[in-house]
Amino acid sequence: MAEAFWNEVNFTHLLLLKDLGVVHADIKLIADYKETRCPKNKDDPYCFGTKEGKTVHKTLVFSILSGELHQVVFAYKIAKQQHKLPLFAESVRRLKAAGFTINYGMLDRGFYRKELLVAFKRWGITVIMPGRQCTETKTMIVDYLNGKKIRHGIGHMKLGYVRKQGNVYLQFGILLCAKRSWNLGQIKADYAKGNLSLNDAAARIFPLIVLIANSRGITKIQGNENRIRMIYRLRWNIEIAFREMNRFGLAPRSQHRDGRLSATGARILVYNMWQVERHQLGRADPTAPALELNEFLGRGCIPRRVQCVKIVGEP
Repeated sequence: MAEAFWNEVNFTHLLLLKDLGVVHADIKLIADYKETRCPKNKDDPYCFGTKEGKTVHKTLVFSILSGELHQVVFAYKIAKQQHKLPLFAESVRRLKAAGFTINYGMLDRGFYRKELLVAFKRWGITVIMPGRQCTETKTMIVDYLNGKKIRHGIGHMKLGYVRKQGNVYLQFGILLCAKRSWNLGQIKADYAKGNLSLNDAAARIFPLIVLIANSRGITKIQGNENRIRMIYRLRWNIEIAFREMNRFGLAPRSQHRDGRLSATGARILVYNMWQVERHQLGRADPTAPALELNEFLGRGCIPRRVQCVKIVGEP
């Protein structure tokens, strides 16, 4: 099976890097979806419709960050109405069994599910992810803009009713952050001066959920606002990875789901090798330009690592 084969290949590659000391035991986990266009087929359990009227295959991808090194590890094809929690549980289990300590989980808004958040809390993994715009967060944003409250507070998610106990809630921190290209303090100042309407100012702010589940790293929001924002931005590594993978020239010709997954697995391996080479060269000479994809693939030039090997081998 393509999924199991490539997951094993890329996980084994990660274990090799750990044994070599390239990857450290303390890591951050990133989860995101990769969508690929596919022909419309109502009978295909893997074919999803989008709001734009397109049809796509969805792949759930898990990657890790060790320091500044990004590595993609697992990729799972997703069927309609498939439960995602077992895939998260299996990925976390394998990483922990291999000796990794997952300090943070960076998730997309699409993973805002009570069963997932409860599981991460149980696994001892602090979650940082965007929250949904609900009455609670909208009120918090308005109060912040009007100077009634600070930029962080407490949020709640209803888990259900327990007999003789009543409703049970999951509590987490909420941190207000500015969207890309905006500054939170400037937004508030412009609103106070009347240069922005309340709706326009609120539209430039989003809530970030911080579910603290361990005593490693961040243990409180106050005083760590900028650090939390910077950690969440690391999630963009996976989006950058998907974009770079499209430049490999390994586009699948097959429309079959497993055929496409095989191509994705191969691209992941090449991407991981490139990131390791880039990371190692950067450590060897921090002043040198970063290893670009075309250089790594030998497109129009000889990669620097190959040049070094040739020089060493000369009589």
